[in-house]
Amino acid sequence: MSKLSAVIITLNEEDRIQKCIQSVKFCDEILVVDSGSTDRTQEIAKSLGARVITHPFQSYGLQKQFAIQSATHDWVLVVDADEWATPQFAQEWNILREKSQLPDGFYIKICLSLFGSTFKFGKETRRRNLRLFNRKKITLISPDVHETFVVPRSENFNGTLFHESYRNLEHYMKKMCQYTSLAAKKEAAQSKRSATRIRLLLLPRILFKFFRVTFLELHFLNGFPGFLWGFLCAMALAIKDIKTLEVLRGQNR
Repeated sequence: MSKLSAVIITLNEEDRIQKCIQSVKFCDEILVVDSGSTDRTQEIAKSLGARVITHPFQSYGLQKQFAIQSATHDWVLVVDADEWATPQFAQEWNILREKSQLPDGFYIKICLSLFGSTFKFGKETRRRNLRLFNRKKITLISPDVHETFVVPRSENFNGTLFHESYRNLEHYMKKMCQYTSLAAKKEAAQSKRSATRIRLLLLPRILFKFFRVTFLELHFLNGFPGFLWGFLCAMALAIKDIKTLEVLRGQNR
């Protein structure tokens, strides 16, 4: 029987960590790696039976890699503090864990919940990430912004994780600023696009981003939240490109 560790990285998540931990109680271990919370995150996690480690934050990928390496068991479920697993998730794992042969990892469906509205249509209900795997088989590809893990052999997992990444608009803006700053530095370092090209294509890219996310990805079927998501994605793209221009200008001084 394969034993499973759930790993969660946190920073000031006292309002969400309880729901997250309670949803993964079916795991044999729950490990929280905290990067210095000043609220009750660690206290709440410990009260719910989680093992808590404090570790300084370097990047999202490296923090999760540390958490994975610190887990007790080789099979690991990576969950963000703003996510929660469905009861069906636990039922499927309890069946799989009894098998003698498993793939190296499973791609899990992540479903977006935006400001309290859970999406039922569109790409954000079909996105899959490698979150459940044997840590002996994984390779970390991108350690900075949106970390990417890969394994040699994988399958899709039927259970779902719901993801409510943003508490409100203010929280979205704060996280968007963090992600776009990291992404801009990475893009400027790779020199994929010149400053002139970024300027010329900025407006067309913003408009197409809104059109693609809202209509081509079918998020408009979710009503106002779907249109709002399209606008926010287009705005994030604009901010990221403008920050890339700032980084490139600083490099040329």
